[in-house]
Amino acid sequence: MHFIQGRTPYLWFDAQFDGHCVVRLIHSQTNPNEIDLLSFGGQDEDIMKQTFSMKYKSVWEINDHNNNQSDSKSENHSISQPSNTWIRHDQDTTIGKLESDLEGVRGLIGGINNNLLFITYHSKNIEVIDLKTMKSLTEIKNNIIPKERHKFG
Repeated sequence: MHFIQGRTPYLWFDAQFDGHCVVRLIHSQTNPNEIDLLSFGGQDEDIMKQTFSMKYKSVWEINDHNNNQSDSKSENHSISQPSNTWIRHDQDTTIGKLESDLEGVRGLIGGINNNLLFITYHSKNIEVIDLKTMKSLTEIKNNIIPKERHKFG
């Protein structure tokens, strides 16, 4: 592994992910140097659900930015949301219902404008979330995935 200028960035992560899903939010990209991430799921039924978002920026770029900033004190930088910090969503924008088992949840971003989150969870459920409102689409007629044993496993 090659490290730029012999530096290794300090990474620390104190979270327990038990079947969480992390997806990249494509529709909300405003800064080409950042990636917007959404984390949800991992909780069993009858456990309060949690949803988090993060603006991820390369730790190498952050270290380079901090070094450049110390060299040039005259620059004024303002950041609206800190990079690389998980921000917890309010309960009204949390993905999942109390009675849902979201351990092992899977998610996929889709739709014409990448504004829909398709999630599947135990045992045969599918749900579609509007990412602009963070609300489940209720007009889906069949939200149960037909599950038959496939000959390949």
